[in-house]
Parts: sequence; C-alpha cells; structure tokens
Amino acid sequence: MITTAAPHDRPALALAELEAYDPTAPPPRGRERRFYCPICGDDSDRRKWWRCLCVNLDTGAFFCQRPACGARGVLREKWTPLPPREKHRAALRRATALPPLAEEPDAEKLANLRRRMKQEKPIPLAGTPGAEYLAERGIPPELAHAAGVRFAPRWFGRPAVLFPLRNEAGELLAVNGRHTDGQAHTTDTPKTHTLGPSGQAVFAWPGALDANPAVLVEGPMCVLSLALVGVPAVAPVGTTAPRWLLRRWAFRRVFVAFDSDPETHTGDTAAAKL
Repeated sequence: MITTAAPHDRPALALAELEAYDPTAPPPRGRERRFYCPICGDDSDRRKWWRCLCVNLDTGAFFCQRPACGARGVLREKWTPLPPREKHRAALRRATALPPLAEEPDAEKLANLRRRMKQEKPIPLAGTPGAEYLAERGIPPELAHAAGVRFAPRWFGRPAVLFPLRNEAGELLAVNGRHTDGQAHTTDTPKTHTLGPSGQAVFAWPGALDANPAVLVEGPMCVLSLALVGVPAVAPVGTTAPRWLLRRWAFRRVFVAFDSDPETHTGDTAAAKL
C-alpha cells in the first residue's frame, strides 16, 4: 500500500510499491527509472498521464515532474533518519534558504567587451606608462600584476591601466580602464572608462571574497593600496554591490570604506544604505 505522510511532510514510497502500482514500467535507463506517479495519478485511466515520477536507483531520491504535483522525497529503503538535532538544523536550513539568483549578464555588453579586448590586446604592466602611473601612486607594478591588472595603449583612444571585474565564479564580465595620460577630467576626457555589465562584477584582491572580516571599498586603487599593508579588499567600482556579494557576505563582519565626499556625502550615504 502506498502511503503519504501529513501535508507538510514528504510522501513515503518504496520501490516495490511503485513496481506494483506500475507493473509495466520500463527498465532502468542508467541509474534512473520512471513510473506513473501514485501521488497525482488517476487509477481510472492512467493513459492520460505520462511516467512523470523519476527515481534515482542509487540514492533513492524521487520527484514528480508535474508542476501541479511536485512530490519529492527518498525511497523508504534508502532513507536514513537524522538524529533529532540534525533534523532540526535541516528544517532551519530549508526554512531560511534563499531562492537562487538568476542574474544573467547583458549579452550585448559582454559581446562588446570581448570585441574590445581582442582589439586592444592588453599587455603586462612592466615597462609601460601604466607601470609609471601606478608607481607614482605608490603601487608597485608587480603587485598590481598579481591582481590581474594590465595596460592598454588605446583604451577608448587613450592609454589606460585596465582592472578586471569578475563575477562570483571568477568569470570576466567587465573592465575598468583608468587613463594614464594626465588629461584634465572633463565630459570629453573622463578619467575612467568601464566596459561590460559591471553591476554584477567586482575587482577583488586574491582571496578577498573569503576574508573575514571582509573589506569593501569603492575603487580598484583602494584595493591595491590596502593590499600593500596586507588587507585583502573588494571594489565594485562604485557604491552599489552586486546581489551575489551581499549574499556571500551575509552574517559576516564587513568593513565598508567608501570615499568620504565631504561636500556631497555620497560615500557615507551609500555605506549606510549598504
């Protein structure tokens, strides 16, 4: 007899019961076998249904593919009850679990970045104006090189130091170029150009994402400056952190060190909001 537990529990099924309920079920394909679902099936006419219950014969895990049903659990013969304390912890994890993030980067922006990087052909910093620029700011070029910083002679038509911005998986999503030609900062000659979906990426010193306490700053130069004194930091190149970073650092001690901006207080306001 196939039984179901209380509504808030998972259904209790056994392989022998499934075989008795669906005696014509096809043989296993690899480690998976499919049956008519006894939870949502209609005994009067099973031809209306497809074999929507998938069973992993190795682990005993099963689930129904019909959205209206969605039954899932583990076969009784494969089930190992948890100790009371572990059962309580598992219930807490399920209750507080966050839905997965579905943040796909902008495909067009990503394609533009890849085209630009092929054209620019960034080179190592050593012996370039980029190395001189960093040295003048007190940053050893070899330290910047270790963080993936490179040089491009004509980034948006001007020489620039390039800072890679990556997502949580380490994939390159954007590049922030800081120009080194010393031109005055105007609308026509900005000091930086960023290309790619930068809102979902950060510039991070190696290991900074897992540091505890964590440190968040505004720009890449702050990351390199802190690296000089042994403090790993992360910069979103702005004052808005990607959602995945907020999740990753949840319940961790975090120091937010944005620019002071004494006139506008933009950094202080953003830090408080974050």
